Amino acid sequence: MAHSKPLHGGNLQDAIDQYGGRGEQWLDLSTGISPYAWPVEQHLSQVPQSCWHHLPEREYLQQSAAVWADYYRFLIADLKPEQVVLSAGSQALIQQLPVFFSGQIFQRSITDLQVWTLAGSYGEHVYQWQQSGAQVKEKSLDELNHLLLRLKYNEAVDLPDILILINPDNPSGQCWSHQQIALLQQKLSANYGWLILDAAFAEVSNNQPLQLRDNTLVLTSVGKFFGLAGLRIGAAFIGEQYCDVLKQRLGPWPVSGLSLWLATQALSDTSWQMKNRQKLQRIHRLMLEACAELPVVGSSDLFITLEHPNVEQWQQKMVQQKIWTRCFKEQKRLRIGMPEFNRFEKVRTVLKQLDITKYK
Repeated sequence: MAHSKPLHGGNLQDAIDQYGGRGEQWLDLSTGISPYAWPVEQHLSQVPQSCWHHLPEREYLQQSAAVWADYYRFLIADLKPEQVVLSAGSQALIQQLPVFFSGQIFQRSITDLQVWTLAGSYGEHVYQWQQSGAQVKEKSLDELNHLLLRLKYNEAVDLPDILILINPDNPSGQCWSHQQIALLQQKLSANYGWLILDAAFAEVSNNQPLQLRDNTLVLTSVGKFFGLAGLRIGAAFIGEQYCDVLKQRLGPWPVSGLSLWLATQALSDTSWQMKNRQKLQRIHRLMLEACAELPVVGSSDLFITLEHPNVEQWQQKMVQQKIWTRCFKEQKRLRIGMPEFNRFEKVRTVLKQLDITKYK
């Protein structure tokens, strides 16, 4: 079934247009973006003039790639700068991947490619591949777990050309283990298949670093953990033999000099990163306690997802208190982002009022 254009969180203006009020009166928890952003304002006065007046030169892009490679070695073991492709957010890459894979990796018509992903996962992946004409199948969590079990025992199974996983998943919070991903990499490779791993929430998982095998592409950005979605900067990690081709598809200046500089400072700020992890872990614990009587289907340090027939009414209940959340109507899920500590009590009060007994 073809998907319509995906809806996204962060659409607070839609809530204001529909329910009234001013922006400062609302608490926007409709995204998985950290409520504690890296402090851009403290560094703006230090931005080199060249970031404003000159195009970002290749040498500067290479220097930035080296910082990204150093930071993301918690995710990819022995990651090299030559394996980093910087872009204007991971969305810019997601839109390029169907043509890139069909033309450069498989050298086959896009309509011949079979692509699998977890049902109900981040909708842009399914949408972009379907729009390009690929054969997309959404697999349930049970189906993928059963597939992994059969692969573990070396049973013969059908595999796609490309498997796309978000880890941790958005919005379910499903976290694929290091062992599961390594197994998928191995079995897909033996079948000439590829794994695309969207690691937008990787900073809040505890997995071991992966090997960047020749059949793996990993997507990242500074939007979620660093709270810098507005910078529009992300990266793909891929084998060196494909890096230049992917870079060419993005053009000579894929990211602004200002975004490059600010992201480099954020990725180098280990003290802030440690403090932010501690803050997010603490607010996550408080939110889980507040949801103790509610049907939590998954969570991470950046969001909690509830699943219940009442989620549309629950969203309306929170709207009455000017709290905006992300409702997935078809899945009967409500994703709630993390508030700052000084706004937590307001959220906790509303969560305690949600009625799990009333159905439509």
